[in-house]
Amino acid sequence: MLAKLRDICLGFWSLIVGLGVSRKTGFESAVTEQYPDAVFNRPFKRHGVPPRQVGDCYRGILALRWDWEYEIPTCIACRNCERVCPSKCISGIESEGRGKLRRATAFNIDLLQCCFCGLCVESCPVEGKAIIHTRDFETVSRRRDSLVVDFEWLHERGRRYHPRPEGVAVKPWPPPEATRRSRQGTESGRDQ
Repeated sequence: MLAKLRDICLGFWSLIVGLGVSRKTGFESAVTEQYPDAVFNRPFKRHGVPPRQVGDCYRGILALRWDWEYEIPTCIACRNCERVCPSKCISGIESEGRGKLRRATAFNIDLLQCCFCGLCVESCPVEGKAIIHTRDFETVSRRRDSLVVDFEWLHERGRRYHPRPEGVAVKPWPPPEATRRSRQGTESGRDQ
């Protein structure tokens, strides 16, 4: 009899504590946001984070950088990123030119397979990295095939994150000294 009375008192006490918590939190603003509407439309900080901002170390969607000085892609089609990728999401790298004049003309990344590990960025030998992580975190699409992105899409994304610097004059590509060196190399090869 005493045990039953104790159980009833404990049950009643737990009900009062639960109602107190509900009363205290019931009048606070909701923590859940209606994504994507609330995230992009709110003008205020929520939990100390302004809208659409991610951390400095965040590895988002990949992009290819653009060389604004020569108006060409910075990717030299060395295929290091394709070799090192653990999920094999990078494919279809094609190039034109030879030696230091070689530049990528085709490049595909399957964002469905990509695990955003960053090994492709680390293995890139180009100064300033040809392939980079952006801070975009939305990889949502209604069609799976739209998440296999091509060369133009990757460069458009790269141009958005690295716009043309002020005062950069466009130089002709290939540089005259590089074409002279490559012609000298082919002529000396013919003479032998």
